[in-house]
Amino acid sequence: MAPLLVRGQVFGAVVFQRAEGAEPYGEDDLELADGLATRTATCLENALRFTREHIVMTALQSWPLRQEEATQKAVDVARRNQPDGSGVGSWYDVVPSRGPGWRSSSAGSTAPGSAPSPP
Repeated sequence: MAPLLVRGQVFGAVVFQRAEGAEPYGEDDLELADGLATRTATCLENALRFTREHIVMTALQSWPLRQEEATQKAVDVARRNQPDGSGVGSWYDVVPSRGPGWRSSSAGSTAPGSAPSPP
């Protein structure tokens, strides 16, 4: 039996069995079992973390955006969040510029390898 350890806590266990009459496990076998248990625990932890993050992301993207009263009437901003199903989010920002007016920055996707749109 080899423990599935995740950050020092037991996540589960793996049991290895040999056929009756087979020779006992050697040091190499025990090292292999430990390596398999370590890799398995890491994979399971990553899968659980991804699942939790996906659930939170899906919930956040499905909530309707709050309609807030504008504190300044100098600019109108329209926004819409339409997830593209790739599991990544979009962002935008509107900030006062150094001169007169406002600047807007946005990106359609924050997927790895994609670049944000220029401001």
